[in-house]
Amino acid sequence: MHRQPPSAASFPLVRPASALALAVASLLAGCGGGSRHSDPTAAIPEAAVRVAAACDDFFAYANADWLAATPLPAGDAGVDISTGIALRNQQGLLDALAAAPAPGSARAAALSAPHRALLALHHSNLDRAAVEAAGLAPLAPSFAIIDSLTGIDRLPAVLGLLARRGVPLPLRLVEEPFDERDSPRAPAAADQLRLSLETSSPGQVPAPTASADRLDAFTRHVTRTFALLGDTPEQAAAATASVVAMERRLQQSRDAAAAGRPVTGTSTFDLKSFRLSARIPETLPLAVDGEVAGTMTALQTAFDATAWRSFLRWRLATGLTPQLPARFIAERADWDHGPQPVMIAGGVAVDSRIAFLAATLPEALDRYFVDTLLPAGAAADLDRIGGAIRTSLADRIDSRDWLGRASRIASHHTLDTLRLVSPMLLADAAADAAGQAGGDIAASLRPDALLANVQAAAEHEFDRRTALAGASRTSTDLQGSAWWSNGPFYNWRSHLVFLPPVTVQVLLAVAQDDAGRYGALGSVIAHEAIHAFGAPVDLVFAPGQTLTWLDASDQPHVDGMVARLKSDYAEWAQAHYQRSPPAVRFMGEDLSDVASVPIALDAFLRSHPAGAAQPFFAGFAASQRTRQSTATSQDFIASVPAHALYPYRVNGPLSNLPGFARAYGCRQGDAMVRTAQQVVDLW
Repeated sequence: MHRQPPSAASFPLVRPASALALAVASLLAGCGGGSRHSDPTAAIPEAAVRVAAACDDFFAYANADWLAATPLPAGDAGVDISTGIALRNQQGLLDALAAAPAPGSARAAALSAPHRALLALHHSNLDRAAVEAAGLAPLAPSFAIIDSLTGIDRLPAVLGLLARRGVPLPLRLVEEPFDERDSPRAPAAADQLRLSLETSSPGQVPAPTASADRLDAFTRHVTRTFALLGDTPEQAAAATASVVAMERRLQQSRDAAAAGRPVTGTSTFDLKSFRLSARIPETLPLAVDGEVAGTMTALQTAFDATAWRSFLRWRLATGLTPQLPARFIAERADWDHGPQPVMIAGGVAVDSRIAFLAATLPEALDRYFVDTLLPAGAAADLDRIGGAIRTSLADRIDSRDWLGRASRIASHHTLDTLRLVSPMLLADAAADAAGQAGGDIAASLRPDALLANVQAAAEHEFDRRTALAGASRTSTDLQGSAWWSNGPFYNWRSHLVFLPPVTVQVLLAVAQDDAGRYGALGSVIAHEAIHAFGAPVDLVFAPGQTLTWLDASDQPHVDGMVARLKSDYAEWAQAHYQRSPPAVRFMGEDLSDVASVPIALDAFLRSHPAGAAQPFFAGFAASQRTRQSTATSQDFIASVPAHALYPYRVNGPLSNLPGFARAYGCRQGDAMVRTAQQVVDLW
């Protein structure tokens, strides 16, 4: 499940003031109990009946039914518990939208503002008759902005106005996560924005090396597009010449930058005018590098206002082609040789209706998914289990005899400042200030006004994104991908763990009871928490690497456990697959795996003193369900320097636990039981 690079922690969710209205867990201050205690799993009773298969290979035993019912897909792409979830969620969204109340109805009026906005946008996208009837009239405000470019000195201001309306420009505004380690600013400081060169054009511009026929065909396509905009043949020919020249100049700039030869020189591009017209607050950091400044200055110098007006009209039309009347869509399809599908992870093609919503109102789509497709009580489960994991880990820090006082203090500081972020309570925090920066977007949208809706939504999203960058860290914004983005990750800049809704959805689906939820979801939370204790920047334990938070006197214990675990995995891989892991192996993932189970098990037993342990272990094994061919597994072992193979990610950690052996009646000498000299003991 958690197949991302080194990650981090999690704990009780609270409602923050962030633009996405994310549910954020701020860890409670304090250092835990302070007293040492014995192994909490000692309460697990000896099994009445020995389960020999579980003691031999628990991954295969616990997942037997799933493995038998899950054939390998064609081409041995491999399959796991998240396989197919994006397709199922996409269909679920389409079904929910189809069954939703019609905009303007009494039932729709009772919905939240984001839901009403999404439904209005969705219905307007389906109403092609209204699009044809409106023609280009809804674009009049954007054309007026372009026509106001009467002198080249007004270019930065015009670009700022068009940026807010979503017109594809040579400039792109991106969020850059705040880096506390490289800046003297306070840790609570916001992310900054950066202006970068846009690296693609919506018009499928051919490369300079394309054939003459292809370049000529593009020129004719541009000319026909201007004719559709109402230009005379003479006007269209002149506008086409400007567009072709400018698109080629942009390509040359991009190619030069990619080759390490960025445009440089004195910048005369008026950044102040751009940010003023784009309504980017002066207090929000806005970075502009030499490549951007040099390229925009060169373009502003090389082309006059007439050429820029033609270029911007072309970009407006090509950027909105799917929402324009059918004649524009047909012209674009002829040039592009058919619609270009949007693809996401796993080669899944996104339905055009969902792709449109994700690109236009991403936050509203994220909220709609959370509210309509996540299982009931998912947020409460995450909150409750995350809190229990935090308590268990805090207490275990105080019970680790190998940790000295300095290391213990540093460990608690790491834990106390760690946050879990998950967009699980979006609808409950709709009044968030940054999210309302653009006003009530639902009141601005009509179910029969697609082009007007798109432009209004673009302004709303631009304002929301800049407000979010000014209010909190933006690295937790899903941007319309909540329904498919899977896999938790640790943001070391912000010292937080991000747990996508799909991760929670999948893990809860494999758990039949609360014990299973702690085993599946709790172990993932604990796994990510341990990553926060890795080395700075790369968050991995490399051979001989010193952990800066760890007192030097405690380092030998960690080194010994790293060597022991590395050797154990190497012996297991050789015995089962006749392959050896890479000589240079990063151990952060392995150490997080082996630590996650006792922490999650401790949390479960604290919450359920009389709870049965076997369902917990089954839930943990289910979280790692993966099926792939022997050849793929052998290649994985030999080539992946961080993650262990998935059967070992189950069997390795469990074989260290006396509580597991008692729960299944395992004995010394069983494959799932380690000797005292083999046990890896950290957290």
